[in-house]
Amino acid sequence: MSTPQKTQSSQTPKVFNMLGDGTYYYNYDIQSNEITVIDPKTKETSVETIFSFIPIMLRGIPEYKYLVQAVIRAYLTQNEEFDLINSYNKAILLGQTEGKDITDYKEYLTLIDTIKANIKKDLNII
Repeated sequence: MSTPQKTQSSQTPKVFNMLGDGTYYYNYDIQSNEITVIDPKTKETSVETIFSFIPIMLRGIPEYKYLVQAVIRAYLTQNEEFDLINSYNKAILLGQTEGKDITDYKEYLTLIDTIKANIKKDLNII
């Protein structure tokens, strides 16, 4: 699985940004990190909060099902997802109980559970 592109901001991002044309940005997995900044002129240090998140662009009103699909696509293409599932099924049919295909599939299932839980939290549907 690939690591999706994250965006950074010095301002607290909204979970959902409506762009006004039926398009939304869903800012998934907003994380805050404190960093130390050194002013190049004065050499003084200060601590700033930087927010990182995965921006997901959607058309129409954000709904759970579509948000899950869109976030999964930030991590895996549809072909990569099918390949992962098929590789796991092949390994199981061949009687394997461990190996890369099994481990990758378990990581995928953990990722899916995390995505679903985070989206439910963001939609307040827990």
